[in-house]
Amino acid sequence: MFPVDHVPGFGGIDRETWLQRSANTLPAYGVIFALPLYLFSLIFLGRMTGFSYLPFVTAYLGALAAYFIILANLPQLSHRTLILLLLIGTGARFFLVFQKPLLSDDLYRCLWEGIVTLNGKNPYRLAPAAPELESLRPVWHHLINHAAYPAIYPPLTTLFNTMVAWIYPNPFFYKGCLSLADLLLTLIIGLRLRFLHKPRRDLLLYFLHPLPILEISGNGHHEALVLLTAMTAFYFLDRRKLTAAAAWFAGAILSKYFFLVLISEFRNRRTPLIILLSSVLLFAPFLSARGKLFFSLGAYLENWEFNASLYRLGTLLISDHQHLRLLLALSYLIFWLHLNFKVKPTSSQRPVMLLTGLLLVSPTVHPWYGLWLLPFLVFYRYQAGLLFISLLPLSYIVLENFLATGLWRENYWITALLYSPLLFANMQATLTAFVRYAGQKKSGP
Repeated sequence: MFPVDHVPGFGGIDRETWLQRSANTLPAYGVIFALPLYLFSLIFLGRMTGFSYLPFVTAYLGALAAYFIILANLPQLSHRTLILLLLIGTGARFFLVFQKPLLSDDLYRCLWEGIVTLNGKNPYRLAPAAPELESLRPVWHHLINHAAYPAIYPPLTTLFNTMVAWIYPNPFFYKGCLSLADLLLTLIIGLRLRFLHKPRRDLLLYFLHPLPILEISGNGHHEALVLLTAMTAFYFLDRRKLTAAAAWFAGAILSKYFFLVLISEFRNRRTPLIILLSSVLLFAPFLSARGKLFFSLGAYLENWEFNASLYRLGTLLISDHQHLRLLLALSYLIFWLHLNFKVKPTSSQRPVMLLTGLLLVSPTVHPWYGLWLLPFLVFYRYQAGLLFISLLPLSYIVLENFLATGLWRENYWITALLYSPLLFANMQATLTAFVRYAGQKKSGP
């Protein structure tokens, strides 16, 4: 019999030392297993030439599983391993840059609007289908979606598109510029983490997530520009450089209007003035569109719907969908006021709560909308929110039927699955609050 405090075959070391060494080795084995799965899954996604839901979702979930394994082992990883992961994340982005967009054709509209602006025309007045623009049409013009609608994106996005078109009007180059913005965003996240005295390795929560790799580098969504301006604004806010913070926040709003919901974070007298002046300056070149300046945005707010939660449930009770949209907007306003003036969560919690609430009331939640939340989860770990946005690409099941029949039909079982993490988290929070309240009432006088 061997002594209970020694292990045979390990040089007679005591059991506690052996167990400690084994525990330190387990993360390495987990990452060794996860890395090939992560790389293979992303390469498979990049090499897909046509959409098929089962192969797509299998590869995506494979990359996602590998991501969560890496994330679970993040505190124990060595410096060399972290450098390797950064290189892998960078390589995966630029691999997908040179692949055709698989899941969305939005980038063709963005690049087209840049070409139109570059040629002295107004994309907010003239839709892609306008005969006046026929001479400008590139070979990929037929890939532009909703060609009867003029530009919908804010002016900073349009000016970014114009800059890219001026340099090289090519879809792959456009994706490369967005991927560069994504790398700059990662750098800003790292700078914020260092300033706030948080582990810089936490930036891998954003950088290795398959969603930005798939939606920015793969599909060419301009969320990289939006998030770069927003996160830079928060970085300057952390450093108490309020004018710079307000200017960058104005850039975020003028890249994606919905980021206006975060204005409560920038509470100083200069912010409204800077936003107003920036808006006047950036909208000025497009004012000839007059009433059409917000035509497409209005159509989106009135008619678009996809992958919704509260809105979808509301349609079962309220037949007038316009009234329902107004009701949800009012509900969100009450939530916004309550959060900012009554509850007053921490500065890292509030953006996560505001953006999560926005996604819950929105009639349209495309998978890439999850990117709005992801960088803020680096600073406030909301596990239900991370799981929710991680599952959003499962909603691409709608493409299977659409590509086969031309009919846009959602799978509501998938929708229910996507929102279940948020549902269970809110139920748990409500139950905890109720138990705490009941306990206080019972122990009171």
